[in-house]
Amino acid sequence: MSTSSPLNAENTPPIGDAGSARPERRVAINSGLLLAAFSFQAAVSLIMVGIIARYLGQAGLGRYAYAVSFIELFIALVDMGMNRILVREISRDLPQSDRLTSAIWTLRTLLALAVMVVVGVMAAQTGDRELWLAVMVYYVAQVVFLMGDVFGAVFQGYQRMEYQFWGINIAQVSLLAVTLLVVWLDWGLVALFAARLVANGLRLAYLWRTSVTRGFARASFMPETVRGGWIALRSSPAALRSWRRDGKEAARAVVNAAGEKMGAAWQNVALSWHMLVESAPVGISLLLRSYIWRAGVVLTVLWLGQTQGDLVNGVLYGPLRAVQQLRIIPAAFAAAMLPVFSNRVGARQSEFDTAFAKSLKLFFAISLLIGLAFTFLADPLVELLLGESIDLAAAAAVLSLLGWVIVLYFPNWLYGVTLVALGRQRLETVGLFLGAAVGLVVAYLTIPVYQAMGVVYAIFAAEGIFFVVGTGAMWRHFHWRKLLPSLLR
Repeated sequence: MSTSSPLNAENTPPIGDAGSARPERRVAINSGLLLAAFSFQAAVSLIMVGIIARYLGQAGLGRYAYAVSFIELFIALVDMGMNRILVREISRDLPQSDRLTSAIWTLRTLLALAVMVVVGVMAAQTGDRELWLAVMVYYVAQVVFLMGDVFGAVFQGYQRMEYQFWGINIAQVSLLAVTLLVVWLDWGLVALFAARLVANGLRLAYLWRTSVTRGFARASFMPETVRGGWIALRSSPAALRSWRRDGKEAARAVVNAAGEKMGAAWQNVALSWHMLVESAPVGISLLLRSYIWRAGVVLTVLWLGQTQGDLVNGVLYGPLRAVQQLRIIPAAFAAAMLPVFSNRVGARQSEFDTAFAKSLKLFFAISLLIGLAFTFLADPLVELLLGESIDLAAAAAVLSLLGWVIVLYFPNWLYGVTLVALGRQRLETVGLFLGAAVGLVVAYLTIPVYQAMGVVYAIFAAEGIFFVVGTGAMWRHFHWRKLLPSLLR
């Protein structure tokens, strides 16, 4: 099965170059819309942390953090970085939006069902029925969120982020309202995650309806993908023999010959396979990034025991959540810039390099200001965020140090987006793998001694390693004679 793009090269040209008509104005509008929406999302998330911390207490917040972190270690296997690839492909070939969107929708559905089985079995190992149920409800809520993200990626590909803006706001208002109802009625831990399921369901309904009624893209399940996968699996022994004897192209011909019995439907199977192969490095990168930021919460329970681990996570979760919410800044700019970067790779390389340099300079300036702000405002921030039922001194110490990881995190986010645009997403995977491996060693050495601060040290180590790899990967795009003086200023 070919991993080259199966899209028809003779298709009619895209419906206008999404990045050619006054791109600076469109990027500014899209960045502003997403930054506003993500800022509101971050504000609601921090309000939620405060509400839940006061409702559940330190140990209860630790259980909540465990459920969230457990799922975020697995949900990347459903996400697989497909959104970035979908944005890139749609921005290059708008008439293929329906096929591309349906391919991602199908893959994500199949992956969600497979991962659900693994999550259910793994979560049951705790022996805590309430915690297991909370984990499963949150998993379903996150799957619904990712299905909505498929349409969010469609809007990004068309550079029409105003629809994504409203989808985010609908979800956040619904989440806050239902959560307040749960707390008022004292429905407990599981109901807090059910509130997310309701909010994400409303968001999915809005995005789906908007995409279909306004003619952007339709998403439908491709059953031929399942049949084609089975055909490819059955032909794999013969393909492997051909590979050993005659090389990759011969093996590909064997699989394609078997699949051609399906007729035109095989093209959809080939498209789904192409999207999966392209997404795999990004998906692994997302899994590794989730591990870097979330595994520490799970490891504290494994290495310190359930009771002590819950108490440590109660201190850690608030600062960790506060710092992670600041990803709204690179996320907003990166979402607006990915289709622009993708359109400029190759023939317009100088424009790509200029846009990259300006973005990097902006990210460094903002991240330095944020690091300083967390250093001086850590004490009042944790008191406002967590209330008096949490060890505020320990939480403030965590926040004041963790805030400085933003100086690495922001440019790392930009590296990931630009490497996807360049088609070199495998380098992001390599960098994050090395970072995660070093972070695990640091966590193993420091969590038993420094507890919550050990998690911070591990995150710093992991992001630092990826920063070095990302800088090396993007080295020839820096143009140091122009960039270095502007950075120093």
